Amino acid sequence: MKNLTDTDEEKKFIRAKAALTGGCPGYSCACDNALHLYADPGGLDTGVIGIITAPGLVCNDGADECAGTHSCTAAGQNCINTIGTYECGCDTGYACNSALCNICDDVDECLTPALYCFNQFNCGDPGILQCSTCSNTIGSYECNCPDGWKHDTDEQAEFGCIHDEDECVLDATICNENGDGFGNPAPGRIFAICTNTVGSYDCECDTGYGLTADDDCEDVDECVETDPALVHSCDPNATCQNTAGSFTCSCNVGFTDDKDGDGISDTDGRLCWTIVNAVTG
Repeated sequence: MKNLTDTDEEKKFIRAKAALTGGCPGYSCACDNALHLYADPGGLDTGVIGIITAPGLVCNDGADECAGTHSCTAAGQNCINTIGTYECGCDTGYACNSALCNICDDVDECLTPALYCFNQFNCGDPGILQCSTCSNTIGSYECNCPDGWKHDTDEQAEFGCIHDEDECVLDATICNENGDGFGNPAPGRIFAICTNTVGSYDCECDTGYGLTADDDCEDVDECVETDPALVHSCDPNATCQNTAGSFTCSCNVGFTDDKDGDGISDTDGRLCWTIVNAVTG
């Protein structure tokens, strides 16, 4: 690439022609390599009268200073090759702090998060369920989704976090944090079951078990429970026997749950009838 304008080349052409024809004795041209690195092809193709062979008529870019030793080595700086020299620039995520770009400062993209991550007023609309928040990093930034939400790519995060994250799939043991230390529930307890919800999850217990402060499940003794939702359903004339996760009912003496007398319980003690003894004469 030539570093001269058309007007400059015309002037040099006229001067060179004059020098070659004796019109300007002693005149010569040379590329200024004192402060720059130029390459002199040794002539100029005029396209009109052919090639004029003389030094300094064209000064092309010489060595690519950026490929060798240069001063643009600070954090965030890059080298830009120019005709005969080079200049320093800044990488994406950095900004020059002076005209010469001697230092590149980190740009905090999160100062204007609306330009980089999604936090508009319509967060919560169907399809854009949660905002993504901006976290500045050196030379860049990240868009982060709140707990329970995700995005497929970093680019997508700039448009919101549109996917509910199924924590129960991501961590099969998320509701099994406590136990005996060997991956088993504590004695007398069972692990809770994870149920995914929109943006979160719940740890729930099977029927007959209640959630403890440790987020695992212990057996509910329905026979002594006073909560109407948990209390047993045995007949008042039956005895309740607690079992793991459930209970059994047995009709008391003088009562039966075999209504038709076939020897098979009809109600499992949930309903008991008075036994009527036959009177013989």
